[in-house]
Amino acid sequence: MLDREEFVPRSDDDLGLGKVRAEQWAGFVFINMDPEAKPLLEYLDPIARIFEPFQIENFRIRWGKGVVMECNWKTALDAFLEAYHVAGTHPQLFRLDRTNDKIASLRELDIRPWAPTTVYERHAHYSALGPKSSASKDAGKDPSKRSGDGKSDERLSVANAVQYLHEDMGGLENERSWRAAEALKTSEVPEGMSAGQYFLQLYRELSIAEGYDWPVITPEQWTEAGSAWNVFPNSIILPGQGSVFWYRSRPVDNDPNKCLFEVFSLDQIPVADYDKKREFTPEYFDDYRDADMGQVFNQDFANMKEVTVGMHSPSFDGHRLSEEQEMTIWNHHRVADRYIWTD
Repeated sequence: MLDREEFVPRSDDDLGLGKVRAEQWAGFVFINMDPEAKPLLEYLDPIARIFEPFQIENFRIRWGKGVVMECNWKTALDAFLEAYHVAGTHPQLFRLDRTNDKIASLRELDIRPWAPTTVYERHAHYSALGPKSSASKDAGKDPSKRSGDGKSDERLSVANAVQYLHEDMGGLENERSWRAAEALKTSEVPEGMSAGQYFLQLYRELSIAEGYDWPVITPEQWTEAGSAWNVFPNSIILPGQGSVFWYRSRPVDNDPNKCLFEVFSLDQIPVADYDKKREFTPEYFDDYRDADMGQVFNQDFANMKEVTVGMHSPSFDGHRLSEEQEMTIWNHHRVADRYIWTD
């Protein structure tokens, strides 16, 4: 402090900036302005325990992009809180030819993944479990099962599903899983194994051989992890072994019809690189069409402004939500309302 002797004596603590709560989980720093807030791990419960096998603290950001969207920050999250929209928004996911995004057929609707939701006190998640006619909510997520047309060579269906996510979305899969998928296409699948199960074996063997810590994640742990978690208030995590997505949504300029939606793709790194620093610079765009984020994200982004326009229509009288597949949306707004309207 310049010329400190000219002022009434004050301690360094008194002159300093106010302190805020800052705690870490999975390599991320969480900041809370409320000095009376509960501890972070208690707030996140049960997420920290459920995500432990995936070792996200040993991941690094592959890429991160933020786009300004013409919708409320909660509306942006709504678009990713459930998988009920997939059949209408991403029909190419059911096809070997992922460039074919024409409207889904009745047969494709029959084989689409059914994704029931599970609600916790403030967080929630969904799990894509396969066709509704054969899926069991008790069975939970099975990472060996992939979307396909139900007619093609199972090896090709699995491999294309893996490679499309890596090439188009740049996340949930990585260059190692891409190589394992490529090997699967011409492999003899061992008797008693599905193509999806053999892919996971190839991926595991390749990862261990290249220096990655690759624990066995049990069916029970996959079931609890599910496909995507809403981490209240403004994040979504899509868990995967070796690669995950983290979405975050925030208001812009105090405009209720505008937000910044961010996508971070994270990949696990080899054990030998744990202590190495990796440089990362996020990119930001005023128009999502300039962000080069691929077919899937662009399909979701294209919906957001139209949804907002629809909600401003005089005839809009509220959402009609699936009580099985969209309770994540209901829960997010329920908890948000609790914070907004509680003194």
